[in-house]
Amino acid sequence: MATQKTTKQDGRSLFITRQQQASTTVLYVLDQQGEQFSLSTTALPCAMQAITKIDDSTVIMIGDDGHLYQTDWQAKKVKKTSAQSLLDAPKNNNNDIAVP
Repeated sequence: MATQKTTKQDGRSLFITRQQQASTTVLYVLDQQGEQFSLSTTALPCAMQAITKIDDSTVIMIGDDGHLYQTDWQAKKVKKTSAQSLLDAPKNNNNDIAVP
């Protein structure tokens, strides 16, 4: 059974799913215009744990590798934005992870 995380804006939803032993990981883009729906996908560099929007044009995800990834609402490109994996951060360290 897959779990789903979703964020949406003005007729467009972006979501990720967690499927056991999936061979590919994708970002799903669901568009709605009235009663018409379309679904497209964008390849992800790794499986993602969470997705959220931080402003009207930016969507952030955290990968299984501990890095932060960014896309926009067009979801054509996904880029790594963190210089250091959260998994490599020292325990009990409340400092921010560097973002270039």
